[in-house]
Amino acid sequence: MDKRVCLTIQTVADAPSLRKIHGLPADLSDFEVAEYALQRLRANGEKGVLPPYLQRIEQIALVCCGATELRLTLLSEARAGGEREVLRQLADLIPQEAEVFCWGTLDPAILRCRTLYHELASPKLVGADVRVTWQDLQALAMGCPHEVELDRYGQVLGMDTSPWLASLESTVRPLGNLSCARKAVLSMHALLRYELAAGQIEPVDYTHALSLALGLAQ
Repeated sequence: MDKRVCLTIQTVADAPSLRKIHGLPADLSDFEVAEYALQRLRANGEKGVLPPYLQRIEQIALVCCGATELRLTLLSEARAGGEREVLRQLADLIPQEAEVFCWGTLDPAILRCRTLYHELASPKLVGADVRVTWQDLQALAMGCPHEVELDRYGQVLGMDTSPWLASLESTVRPLGNLSCARKAVLSMHALLRYELAAGQIEPVDYTHALSLALGLAQ
């Protein structure tokens, strides 16, 4: 099994925690609670993005290159029966020795915060397991600290027209998972492009990887 894993997560606001922090009434909807928190951030001159410890994981997509296919696995809070179980499943799916690549540093930070929130013993997810390393794919691919949306960068490199993305819509159900899955697949494409440029893989291996069919783990 390939030990390189590309991972992306989709989050929602952690409404219960935001209610505690801001002393908001229980009858406010989760949407209203999130909007209130974001407005407070903007009023303080901050970006309209909640910090990692105030985001809850809704979906996770991870991709690895197998011998015969690109393997996509989707985890969702709804299907797993809660965020805690999603984290448990993710830890089981990551190989015992692995390099996990994420676009930017936000996803690993959220995983770490949510692992602590649920009082889980999971060295793989908090970076304490030396056999599992977490890599910032954006820093590797771009060599600069600028925050760039993966979808936009993929368009610039022409990755948005790949057969992998074309097959996603017919492969991934429900369509609510499509955005998360798309980013994971784009991450793997960007990783392969980087490894080719850095001389870590041969052109023939790069071409072979791109020819793999996309398979969805059940």
